[in-house]
Amino acid sequence: MEIDPERKTVLKTFLQKTKTLETKDVALTKIKEELASAKEQFTRNEAILLSLQAIGMSIAEVLKCLSEDKYIVKVSMGPHYVVGCRNALDKSKITQGTRVALDVSTNTIMKILPREVHPAVYSMSVESPGSVAYTD
Repeated sequence: MEIDPERKTVLKTFLQKTKTLETKDVALTKIKEELASAKEQFTRNEAILLSLQAIGMSIAEVLKCLSEDKYIVKVSMGPHYVVGCRNALDKSKITQGTRVALDVSTNTIMKILPREVHPAVYSMSVESPGSVAYTD
């Protein structure tokens, strides 16, 4: 039994359209992956841009603790201020001599900074050499 020529052409057209659909589906998948990659890159670049636009903080040193929330600080290049502290910070770590970062607009303590001197160097300066006679 022979297939009708009209049916044969319709079947051939169907197979061609199916192959075209498969190639377009592969291309669509590739474009979706590129779009996801571009969105990820955009998000990273946006975060970098926002961090560059953020207002800097001034560095200060805590001189005295007045209460649980109030501290006297000396800004590195300027006067002394009575400042508050951000609620999220561990206030027990804020002691006399602690370096902190202040918000420029509100002068609120935003971060506790590490010592300016490396801890190993700091321990060397505190370490006592003992009694050494240099007459030998």
